[in-house]
Amino acid sequence: VDVVKRVTMQIDLRKSKLPTWRDIVHGALERLGGRAKLEDLYEEVKGHVRCINYPTWKEKIRQTLQISADFKSPERGIWEFAW
Repeated sequence: VDVVKRVTMQIDLRKSKLPTWRDIVHGALERLGGRAKLEDLYEEVKGHVRCINYPTWKEKIRQTLQISADFKSPERGIWEFAW
């Protein structure tokens, strides 16, 4: 017999290794109101568990912002959601 169990829980994505970098940046931008300076995004993501063993995490954030269609930069150093 197959059983499906649905569980709803709240987790702090900054302490989880599960999310992708896009998920991490998306969550940070959402917490910052949907529009933020790049430095503010760095500050918001800085405490994430994935940054601990990833010395080039700032570069990864910039790459994620640039390659994902979810984000746009209306002016230099400012990022927001593309929708």
